[in-house]
Amino acid sequence: MQTHSQYWEIIEKLSNTNLSKAQRMAIVKSTGVSKLPLCATSKAFLHPSSSPIDPFHLYYENIMTFIWDLWVSFSSPSEMVHLPESKARKFGEYVLNANKTLPPAFCGAIRDPYLKRQSQYKIYEWMALLHWYTIPIAIELNFNPSVLENFAKFAYIVEYTMSIQPRTDADLNWLHEIIEEFLIDFQRLYIGDDPTKINPTMERTLGQLGNKIRSRKAPFTNLANIIYEIELQRILALLYPERLSMTNWDSRFGNTIQQHKSLLTEWYLSTNISEDEDNIEDFVCWGCLHLPNGQTLRSLSSESKGNPPSRCSRWFENGPNITIFGEALAFYQVKLKSTTNLNKSEGFLIYRPIESVKKVLQVALKGKWSKSDCVRVINISDIWAIVGIWESPVTDSVYILRKHPTFEVLTAEE
Repeated sequence: MQTHSQYWEIIEKLSNTNLSKAQRMAIVKSTGVSKLPLCATSKAFLHPSSSPIDPFHLYYENIMTFIWDLWVSFSSPSEMVHLPESKARKFGEYVLNANKTLPPAFCGAIRDPYLKRQSQYKIYEWMALLHWYTIPIAIELNFNPSVLENFAKFAYIVEYTMSIQPRTDADLNWLHEIIEEFLIDFQRLYIGDDPTKINPTMERTLGQLGNKIRSRKAPFTNLANIIYEIELQRILALLYPERLSMTNWDSRFGNTIQQHKSLLTEWYLSTNISEDEDNIEDFVCWGCLHLPNGQTLRSLSSESKGNPPSRCSRWFENGPNITIFGEALAFYQVKLKSTTNLNKSEGFLIYRPIESVKKVLQVALKGKWSKSDCVRVINISDIWAIVGIWESPVTDSVYILRKHPTFEVLTAEE
């Protein structure tokens, strides 16, 4: 990588009008610099620190990949950071089995990282491991506490920096301290006094971008234009997001669950004091609910019919003030004798709550299921979003998976 002075020496060479075409192409080919970009004309430009960094590849396809390789491949069994083959295999099995409780609205299916690491593991899969699965599974598999705590700091740094919200100078200074703590611990755990272990990965997206290059005459210019167009599309998507609108309810009906009726009656009368129980004719059961954010929350009653789906979407959270997590069992609409129409803007959800939810290692949300006969009611207007879950096969712990906003800006190829 060129320094600032070296970069400008190249620009000056390219600005020489006496250069032949062959000489110019030789400079371009050897340096990767084709001409003076518009941003370099700014007095604030300083190469290479002014060049934008792609956080998706830096965090997920570079650092996350490298940490996994350190655990599985680049370390010896005698090192505390090493993940034994038995645990690595079990880790991969847990990830693969977790797909059933990962809503399709979140992302594609996640493959076994132990078996598919070398099969072009995609960005969204590394994101899923970082934000959702590594910490819960590592807790259940009894990873080394120091290694896990260090990784949790890294996950928190990524979570903090990739969240779309304004930060003050004080916030950034505090973040700098956290990053410094992570790096010091990382060096102590992974490197120690052996400098030969410093082996940073430099994976790039040239494979993906290279397939789009069509110009043999000026491939670097073609590549620069491709990257510019991709980044421009992402920026425009952030500035002008699609307007989300409330869609109609799904018209599929489910069988009413007899044991829920008394609970629904009590709930409805407590929230509608002027109503009389004699005016309640029935409760109509619905299969799923379309949320204002475009997600679809399904229920156990709908997903139990016919062939069950390979991936479920029946877990939710309300919020943002008082957060409740639970499993949607069935949606209901009250049918009154005094009217023939159902008011679809109002409805209820019978759900099984996840209790004792707490944050562990600053990142993961951990709870446990309530008793199987413990069900509650919530207004559908209070439902915030769908979530995924990962249930530990070892303990009774339930980990809650929230869709990270960075998934929204990934392209189909990523």
